[in-house]
Amino acid sequence: MDRLQKAIRKLGIPVSVTVSDETRTGLAVIYPEKSGRLSHTSEGHSDSGKFMLFSETSFLENANYGDIISDGTNQYMLLWANTYSCKCGSYAKACMKIFTNGSVVS
Repeated sequence: MDRLQKAIRKLGIPVSVTVSDETRTGLAVIYPEKSGRLSHTSEGHSDSGKFMLFSETSFLENANYGDIISDGTNQYMLLWANTYSCKCGSYAKACMKIFTNGSVVS
């Protein structure tokens, strides 16, 4: 297991994503987007409503814009996802928009 997988397994939280009517579960690190207007609280709230996700590559395989990712408390709409490789290993990175009361935060 490479260093990135170890970090995701140690720091990640349980998440699920529905891709083409198939629900997958895994671990991911989710944090507020760093650019734009941010409000840092103990919950990690982002005024922009955008969050970044890091996971193992298989978790977001074939995921597309609009797919829903859930951490058990919040739901996020996937905006984009890419996979990356480096000397520390491979990972998936995604940008998401959080839902509030059934609608995307603007």
